[in-house]
Amino acid sequence: MKQYGEALSDAEKCIELNSAFVKGYSRKGAALYGMSQFRQAKAAYEQGLAVDASNAQLKEGVTQCEQALRGSSNPMAQLFGPQMFVKLAANPVTKAYLEDPSFVAKLQQLGSNPNAFGQFASDPRMQTALGVILGLPSDISSKVDEDLAKQKADNGENKGNTHIADDEDDDEEMPASKPAPASPPKPQSQPQSQPKKEEPKSELTEAQKEEQKMKQMAEDEKKKGNAFYLKRNFDEALKHYEQALTYDPNSVAIKTNQAAVYYEKKEFDKCIEICQKAIEVGREHQAPYEQIAKAYARIGNAYNAQQKYAEAIDAYERSLLEDNVDKTRDMMKKAQAAKKKADELAYLSPEQALEHKEKGNAFFREGKWVDAIGEYSEAIRRDPSQPALYSNRSACYQKLMDWQRGLDDCDTCLKLDPKFVKAYIRKGKIQHFLKQYHKAVDTYKEGLVIDSNNEELKEGLRNTQYAIAQENAAGQVDPRRAQEAMKDPEIQAIMKDPTVMNVLREANSGGMMPESALKDPSIMAKINKLVQAGILQIGGQ
Repeated sequence: MKQYGEALSDAEKCIELNSAFVKGYSRKGAALYGMSQFRQAKAAYEQGLAVDASNAQLKEGVTQCEQALRGSSNPMAQLFGPQMFVKLAANPVTKAYLEDPSFVAKLQQLGSNPNAFGQFASDPRMQTALGVILGLPSDISSKVDEDLAKQKADNGENKGNTHIADDEDDDEEMPASKPAPASPPKPQSQPQSQPKKEEPKSELTEAQKEEQKMKQMAEDEKKKGNAFYLKRNFDEALKHYEQALTYDPNSVAIKTNQAAVYYEKKEFDKCIEICQKAIEVGREHQAPYEQIAKAYARIGNAYNAQQKYAEAIDAYERSLLEDNVDKTRDMMKKAQAAKKKADELAYLSPEQALEHKEKGNAFFREGKWVDAIGEYSEAIRRDPSQPALYSNRSACYQKLMDWQRGLDDCDTCLKLDPKFVKAYIRKGKIQHFLKQYHKAVDTYKEGLVIDSNNEELKEGLRNTQYAIAQENAAGQVDPRRAQEAMKDPEIQAIMKDPTVMNVLREANSGGMMPESALKDPSIMAKINKLVQAGILQIGGQ
């Protein structure tokens, strides 16, 4: 989001909380770099390297800062960044200059090589532009132009000369009878009657013309390659991209397009190799962050396709440091999820699961419930398909009175094996203890369907039914039990059943259950459920 101050504050807080958390230093360095505080950024990266000397991301951060510091040692380097075009376009005088491709080409050359300013100093428009870029007031900017014109006049320039010959690269031809004009002053300072002076048209040098020609040829070949790529004719696309690179070997965009072809051809290592070269060339020639980010994202996609998820995540993170793109972030999240799943699968081992289960059983017999839970949990991670592991861990949770976890493990066990009788016994006991009598009755009955002769299930059911009868006989149902029961969706549905409500109203007014209800098994089952839940009391029940 380019909110570097906030990013820096969070990174420093991160380091304060955990000075060993390497990413904190990486984030701090990136924030400072974004604020153009390259020395401080380098120091942050180096602090991180003191924690993890092998961290590639921190090393690359140091390299980027050193490159930026080399560039910033020239004061002119800070002037000719992308923002200069914004400033020039906002000024009515310099805005007109931007319509001249040759002048724009000079600015672009200064953007990549600020030291070349001396080559263009003879162009009065460049002086005016410099004043605008520096943010000088219009009167000061005009004074710069006047001083330049006066200096040229004092040096004998424009006196019968037919060329501006300050620089061999700038041999712009001028009429012999007309002196080279200084940059036009601001429109508001120019008298109404004074005719507007014509701008001298600067010409490109032969080398610049050749460079533009080569770039245009590269662009034409790239477009041809793109057309074949869209048709999935990858071999032809590669031919044109390779030809384009002979014209413009430093183009990051062409290289990443070339890498995309190899990705589609499933030559993932080749795709990664080309993207890495693109990043190297892009760093060297100060390519836009967006292009570097795209190269890293392509690397991430290639690693992801190879199921090298750790490498893919690292590449996506690097891409996001360059340019925060939602699609890249989504791909990183998918890679993280895939890595988690792959790690879990790689961790599976039925043999080791059995070993941990036996250790858990030993701890259980010794009454070491917490240690037993640890072993059963590790056994589950090694083989989560074994229902007995969840049943055994549920028994430990019961001993520690961690009822909800105990219930959860019973449910998981029964999902894996609906005929696992011990899980019904343990689940019923927990529900009985929690006074969820209506649920305990259902659980015991479900278990008896599977094993009708199981004595523990029979005993559990009898105990629960006896507890219900005792409460009804005493007329003292725990109000908290009724409140908890009302949270049960099944109980809520019964309470909303109009037939059941009508039956209960009749019974309440007449003192007896209507005969029609007594003959309807479904109605009586619902009424009994309310009795078991403690919602309803019936005398003699």
